[in-house]
Amino acid sequence: MIATVHPGADLSGLRRPRLSWLHTSNHGEPEMTDDLTPIAGPSWIAAMGLDALPADAADELHARLIDELEVRTGMAITARLEDRQLDELETILAAHDVHLARTWLIEHVPDHAAIVRAQHAQLTDELRVIAPEILAAHGIDAKDQA
Repeated sequence: MIATVHPGADLSGLRRPRLSWLHTSNHGEPEMTDDLTPIAGPSWIAAMGLDALPADAADELHARLIDELEVRTGMAITARLEDRQLDELETILAAHDVHLARTWLIEHVPDHAAIVRAQHAQLTDELRVIAPEILAAHGIDAKDQA
């Protein structure tokens, strides 16, 4: 099931910085790094069978999914880091230096792209399972969408 992390929740005690810069391109479309195809764009909702949602509900869900993907990706990546590396990464992220952060990530977590894809796939699979419940909450019969 989807782990819910509320917006603004204090995750600092976990020492797992959010890697939100992994998800926003200059055009506002989500992307993980320069070398990855955007995998979490608006078509993500349709891929989970939720394209019948009203636009405002789809937009809200999409925003929540991006937040969840950021948290999961950040936790998966930073779980592999030593305290010294976490300190380095936190300093870079606090400076909002996207180029340096990406360079650092490529050097210290060379398989970060696979981690992002795995987190994306896991979240997508979880959503597909509960998609009928999400649709039903909006008065949409999932059987009519098949």
